[in-house]
Amino acid sequence: MSMSMFKSHKGRGEARLAPTARMRNSGFTLIEIMVSLAVLAIALTVLLGLRNRDIALSSYAGHITEATLLARQRISEITFAGFPELGAREGDFGEEYPNYKWKEEVKQTPYEVVRELNLEVLWKEGKREESVRFTTFLFNARG
Repeated sequence: MSMSMFKSHKGRGEARLAPTARMRNSGFTLIEIMVSLAVLAIALTVLLGLRNRDIALSSYAGHITEATLLARQRISEITFAGFPELGAREGDFGEEYPNYKWKEEVKQTPYEVVRELNLEVLWKEGKREESVRFTTFLFNARG
């Protein structure tokens, strides 16, 4: 056998790192893991808070939409009933919409054939009362 067939392994062990040095260089430290978990916890808390706010805003938007449709209905009732009398009135929308009520005020304008109608639709949102207000002008076609 010739010597060229065998390779020298001299120095091979020298290139290896000691086990403790190798462990120190691989993976994350405890502080890195704790910081990343803290960042993750803060991010999740913020996201859950935003989700709750989104649900509340969605509910509020639904109430505003319903109140707007009820106001249109009330304005149509007033319009079809004829030229409204001056004064303030209030009422509700019946059993179909028990959480909503309305307040209206009909005012005189400088023109005899035109009246100003201020309509407010109210509802309970938790412990507080919310509302939307509308102003329109009604014309007496029979004038």
